[in-house]
Amino acid sequence: MRPLQINTEPGFWKGALREPEGVAGVERTCTRALIPVEISFDWFWYCSPSINQDGNSCVGWGWAHWLTAMVRRYRDANAFAGGAQIDGQAVWQRGREMFWNGDMTGGLYLPQGFSALVDLGAIPPDSKLVEVNDDWDSVGLALRDTPLVQGHDIDSGWFRADPLNGCIGDAERPDGEEGSHCTLRIARLRQLAVQYYALANSWGDGWGRYGYGLMTEVKNEASTMGPCYTARLPAGWQADDGWKRLLKAET
Repeated sequence: MRPLQINTEPGFWKGALREPEGVAGVERTCTRALIPVEISFDWFWYCSPSINQDGNSCVGWGWAHWLTAMVRRYRDANAFAGGAQIDGQAVWQRGREMFWNGDMTGGLYLPQGFSALVDLGAIPPDSKLVEVNDDWDSVGLALRDTPLVQGHDIDSGWFRADPLNGCIGDAERPDGEEGSHCTLRIARLRQLAVQYYALANSWGDGWGRYGYGLMTEVKNEASTMGPCYTARLPAGWQADDGWKRLLKAET
């Protein structure tokens, strides 16, 4: 896992909107840059590039990415130097053992991933699961202090995320649902009158913009699966090194 972080500099994201297509064969150019929404904190500097999940382990990786960002912001920005990462696959596996009798053929509900993280000793046992309403203002307030684990019904547009800016496209068919998925919400962005959520995915850094994506607020409202989640960690949690039990070197 490379020590790459995305930031919200306009020259990096290059904006989400495109100029209309003109002459055939001429590449479309972006119009105006995305800007971070002022009242929100963005988590780009604290996230790590996405790995490519194995099987149905997205919830495990969503919580692993959440904990990575929390450790890097509040404890040690260099905690994962040398390619080390919190093993989301192990979080998913523990959740399947706890809640699905060890059947490894499916995924997890978002709260089950949190419970697995606690059971593995990665966060203190008195940590509390917190629901956050999935609306623009509630998410903005929460992002000041924490990234958010989220669930979505996904469609074919997810498999065509733009490598230039991470934008998740619209479905090829209106009813083209492709299943459910978990990602980590890390920022709110605005371009002209369009509002976006930025997310860190677990489909490898070849997906979207180096593993990160953008979803319009409208698309989010149409596909969200209930509230977002975070955890309230007890005072002094930074001194607890339990997360190191899940460190895994890049292979």
